[in-house]
Amino acid sequence: MKKLTILFASVFAAGVTVTTSLQFTETTSADGEAQQVSTSHITNEQTVDLEKGIEVVIYKVGKLQGKVNVSPDDIGQINEITESIEENWDMIEEQVEEKYPDDYTYIEESLYPLIAVGKQEKPDMEELEKYIKESEQKLTEFQEKISE
Repeated sequence: MKKLTILFASVFAAGVTVTTSLQFTETTSADGEAQQVSTSHITNEQTVDLEKGIEVVIYKVGKLQGKVNVSPDDIGQINEITESIEENWDMIEEQVEEKYPDDYTYIEESLYPLIAVGKQEKPDMEELEKYIKESEQKLTEFQEKISE
């Protein structure tokens, strides 16, 4: 697995520097073809590319599903990944709400409960898995919509 870290810096007229760190991991699919997946955490508070932001949130939700499947007793990691989902969603939330209000409401019906459950000291794993699946599906549908 190869990793490539990219650091972007932009300077705006107001003199504000925005830094976004994106890390891409190259993996090999079942058919042997190399794929590049963004595995980053968005680190800036400014406007983030919506498509990249959704990609990162979907990845984080998938990472949470993997952790729940493999180590459901690792509550610290589950809480940490959930926090990361929330932080990354916060980066694009306003854009989604303004440009796609119906999709925003639809996504939030699953994503907010996922975050609430995932941050608990003793998350209900059944409930968490339900919201993970719903959120992943809704986010993927939204990603396809905005990519057209």
